[in-house]
Amino acid sequence: MKLVEGFDRQHRNFYFWFLVVMAFCSGLMLIAGFFEESPRNLPKLVRIALATLSLFAATASYLSIDRFDRSYPLVGLSSVVYAASLWAFGLPTALVLLIAIPSLVLSVLCLIFKGAADLTDKVD
Repeated sequence: MKLVEGFDRQHRNFYFWFLVVMAFCSGLMLIAGFFEESPRNLPKLVRIALATLSLFAATASYLSIDRFDRSYPLVGLSSVVYAASLWAFGLPTALVLLIAIPSLVLSVLCLIFKGAADLTDKVD
């Protein structure tokens, strides 16, 4: 077994579907933001803005994922914005942090270490 670059290329299809589902859920949150009251007593404008930002981040990441060799930072940063939107709609803070912190840390590590963080195993 040998470690070679290519983890992101190998999992790109999963990233596409993950971003599609995230954008769909963000769109549903955007619609719900107009009608539902926030359990956190946030202003309606804040919830709508976070849902819109989450939808925009997921859509922009989906459209630009093919342009980058290492695409996990796009997925990770979209996950952080999505977690913030979930928090605005009432998800417990501990669960939001459980989503956001690993996504942010892995995205930063991927940006810092570049190719060294994009390893996968290859059978000889």
